[in-house]
Amino acid sequence: MASTINFSVVIPAYNCEATISATLDSVRSQSYPVSEIIVVNDGSSDKTAEILSNESNIRVIDQKNAGVSHARNTGIKACQYDYIAFVDADDIWLPDKIENIVRLIELHPNAIGYYTYFHPWFEKDESKEAAISGIQSKQQNYNIEYDWIYHKQLITNHVLTSTAVVRRTALEDTGLFDTELPVAEDWDLMLRLSRKGLFCKIEKPLTLYKLDHDSLTSTIKTRDFASAVVNSAIVKYGYQSPDGQSVNIKDYKQRAYRRHLEYGALAYKSGQFDKAYKAFTSALTKKITVKCFIYLVLSGLRK
Repeated sequence: MASTINFSVVIPAYNCEATISATLDSVRSQSYPVSEIIVVNDGSSDKTAEILSNESNIRVIDQKNAGVSHARNTGIKACQYDYIAFVDADDIWLPDKIENIVRLIELHPNAIGYYTYFHPWFEKDESKEAAISGIQSKQQNYNIEYDWIYHKQLITNHVLTSTAVVRRTALEDTGLFDTELPVAEDWDLMLRLSRKGLFCKIEKPLTLYKLDHDSLTSTIKTRDFASAVVNSAIVKYGYQSPDGQSVNIKDYKQRAYRRHLEYGALAYKSGQFDKAYKAFTSALTKKITVKCFIYLVLSGLRK
């Protein structure tokens, strides 16, 4: 195994007193150690700062609350090394996450980004130990892919931030996280990066992606940012990766339909019927369904 690959880890932290220590433990317990851990305290108002002051082998940067994108960008700018790994302050790395990334780098050193699969983790239903044990008990060979992914990124964001390692030079060339985006900022960045070079992934879940049942019911945003990010990329770059691979139009339309429908339903339930009407109209351009048409009529009558 190579011994000269150094990793910087960036962790944005905001009011995460209940989870940050476990996240840090998972990073410090890697079978292939990382070289630096940078935690950006994004103006937390709970005990996050106090907890971080008692943690070892980390560098803490304090800033006024400016959002996760700004926090990640602050961390990126402070990194010393070319391979930058991200993890959110409530997610957990499996012990061999970085070891597997090193394996990918050795196989495909020219990739600009590396990522793994993740395990959706509902802590109320499954302990951290049980989740990790369940993954580790599966003795199998996991597929590795090295390819252009832009055309796939138009369907959904395949690169969860907490699984990703990106070369610093690629970030400097592409630009950092868009601080104007309150959501879908990770999708936007990965779309831009996927125009610049190839990504390598291992289809092994090496991150516990923390979810809770309440988070599945979202509050309505001012606009459908995810669809806006994808549409902006299509206008700028089209439907093909730089090597000519094209998006599966059927899959693209199905996912786009679902995004518009879900946003429209949230807007409708919150009484924002004009937004709902526009979202259902957009959904019907991707796929015609009775359900969406009824929603369109109802929101049109009430807007």
